[in-house]
Amino acid sequence: MKALVKRWVFGAGSRPRRIRLGLLQGLTFIVDPQEKSQRLLGLDEREIAAPVRRAADRGGTAIDIGCHDGWYATFFASRSSISKVLACDRNQVVLDLMMRNLNANQLASRVAVHRVAVGTSTDAGFRSLDDLLRHETPPFVIKIDVDGGELDVLTSGRTVLDEHDCWLIVETHSLALERECAHYLQQLGYRTQVIANGWYRKFVPEFRPIGHNRWLVAARDRR
Repeated sequence: MKALVKRWVFGAGSRPRRIRLGLLQGLTFIVDPQEKSQRLLGLDEREIAAPVRRAADRGGTAIDIGCHDGWYATFFASRSSISKVLACDRNQVVLDLMMRNLNANQLASRVAVHRVAVGTSTDAGFRSLDDLLRHETPPFVIKIDVDGGELDVLTSGRTVLDEHDCWLIVETHSLALERECAHYLQQLGYRTQVIANGWYRKFVPEFRPIGHNRWLVAARDRR
């Protein structure tokens, strides 16, 4: 029944659609309503929309680690305050989809794509956060969604996080990781806040494969 209602309201199929509500309001994005109808309603990860906007208004360079189909990379690239966006993911399929979304909004030239995982590993296919941002212009907006590797990403960027003011939006995937990430950032002088799930999730839940999904936001501004 739910699938039929979505098809009746939004139409069928994955295709470029004008986003009329929420973070990407006014932009075009490929959405399949059967999977991501909340993006069309302005409800997809709505809890962090305000922190993401505030971070983008203050940043110079944005990096989207675990960029997937480019929802946040597209937003960052659309903001005049952001001079450059770096988008990182190891999955070429989702990177290709992200490029389609960026091209639909004439934003591809503002995004540097890196087919890498970000972390402390020295194996091929990995780069550290410090290395990626070494020659970029601060302050930095850093969004992280890597399904359990978030502390390793932060650890790989200790120099950047220590030497520059950054705004971070980190999805944490266990309570222990949430606490460890917050402690790590607090030790570097960052203010941290856990973003609780909205009250409306009782009625419009986001179905996720991992039991613990919350966002940790952090900021430090010494200017």
